[in-house]
Amino acid sequence: MRIFFKHVAKETITACFLSIALFVIVLISGNAARGVLEWIASGRLSLFESVKIMATIVPSVISYALPLGILTGVLVSVGKLSSSNEILAMKSIGISLYRILLPIFLFAAFSTGVSCLINLYYAPSSLYEYRASFKKILRNSPTRFIKAHEFINWFPGYVIYVDSISSSTLTGFKIWQLSEAGTVDVYITAANGTISYDDNSNAITLALVNGSGEHFNKKSNEDGKPFSDIIFFNELSIALPITEIMGKINPPEKKLRHMNINELLQARKYWHQSEAAPLTEASIKHDRQLVDTNISSNIAMSFGVLALTLVAIPLGIRTKRSDTSINTAIALILALGYYFSMVMFSWFGDKTHLHPEILVWLPNISLAVFGVKMLRRSARY
Repeated sequence: MRIFFKHVAKETITACFLSIALFVIVLISGNAARGVLEWIASGRLSLFESVKIMATIVPSVISYALPLGILTGVLVSVGKLSSSNEILAMKSIGISLYRILLPIFLFAAFSTGVSCLINLYYAPSSLYEYRASFKKILRNSPTRFIKAHEFINWFPGYVIYVDSISSSTLTGFKIWQLSEAGTVDVYITAANGTISYDDNSNAITLALVNGSGEHFNKKSNEDGKPFSDIIFFNELSIALPITEIMGKINPPEKKLRHMNINELLQARKYWHQSEAAPLTEASIKHDRQLVDTNISSNIAMSFGVLALTLVAIPLGIRTKRSDTSINTAIALILALGYYFSMVMFSWFGDKTHLHPEILVWLPNISLAVFGVKMLRRSARY
């Protein structure tokens, strides 16, 4: 019996770890392709910095990869055991199906505990830290947005050129401010200036010194060229918003989905959806229920590992396929349905009269009931 136990455990754990690693790589690659790779290609981010940034999002990625990986791994391992008639052989010598599957149940229970730990403590703040890491890099080195002897057109409505960069000081400024039609509205030159990042406005601030600006009017003179007004300045500040380049780096304050369990428990006492709205007994109850829904959703997502395992086992036995690609396809279809239902129920977050903190458990309960019925049927035959 111990040999069978080790064999089933080895097959399941190996398949699950490989599946989890695959989904982690795929999800991290998707996040990297969406933002970080562009920064690397443009020279705004070094490879070492990009690795550090992507490491901050790993807990958030694992929270999704773990259920997917366990589901796929169990389907693959059980399908392999079933297709090679190993389950049938063990049942023929008097070992019940539940004893055969005990290693899988124990591993699923352990994985559920790990998922709870990640979803309650590490994953919620992972995305917040991911965006905050960009902010830290920009604050420490805002010059990475500017390169000497290159025309910079990353900032919407501006083209920038500088002769040289030394620390945060830049010399030989040339800035073209463009109209919506793409024509030059203002041309600015400056001997030197400094660059910094402004937290409040989420913008790169250029502080120019000793320069001039030429504004081109829409009216034309006799030669057909537009009139221009020239002004000279000692100091001029220009804010270059970076929201369109990389989005908001991080929200001004943490949202509920960014809070770990300790912060959420504290939020039950003081958090309010709208600070401007007057506090009433009904609004306090509503806000507290929103916090409870967030806590419940994180825990329900963790127990999704167990629910998906209960469905994956009988499906693996019934399909009797050792083909990894087919089992992976089945797992993806199940996972997509599960996550879609979780997202759908999360839409009722503000409908506190429907008790969304309970609704988020319906996908798990449905999967568990369906899985147990199928498992009992498999055990009888």
